[in-house]
Amino acid sequence: MAFLDDIGKKISQTGQDAAKKAKDLAETTKLNLIIDEQKKVINSLYLQLGAKYYAVKGTCPDEELIQLCSDINASMNTIAAFQGEIEKIAASEANSAVVVQGPIKNCPSCGGANATDAAFCHLCGSKLESPEPVPGTFCLNCGQPLKPNAAFCGSCGNKVG
Repeated sequence: MAFLDDIGKKISQTGQDAAKKAKDLAETTKLNLIIDEQKKVINSLYLQLGAKYYAVKGTCPDEELIQLCSDINASMNTIAAFQGEIEKIAASEANSAVVVQGPIKNCPSCGGANATDAAFCHLCGSKLESPEPVPGTFCLNCGQPLKPNAAFCGSCGNKVG
């Protein structure tokens, strides 16, 4: 019987040890999560501190921070140069925009204005539908006004409808 009592005590002790280890593991995990959150807070504060330092002393930094401030200035100059390139591209696109005079039809894909006789959008290349003209509208071929109930365009002879 003593043998069974010893086995029972060992099983009980093993169970208690396992429960304590599980509790310790859970507590350690919880503490590690809190530590990680605090590290994130510190990193955020470091970023704020660095930004404020640069704003205040970036043009005249302390000796040990001259290289970092110089690197920031170089990156800012690179960004400014690339933004200038983007502005040039945008201005170039605006200056080279196709001006459509007279009646237009809008592209269903990009909304670009196209001449009524265009088969494809000049901006995105999408195929444009050729809607049936309504009497009193414009000829899809030449853009001239159509007379009500016209079967053919009076300017170019294109069949209406």
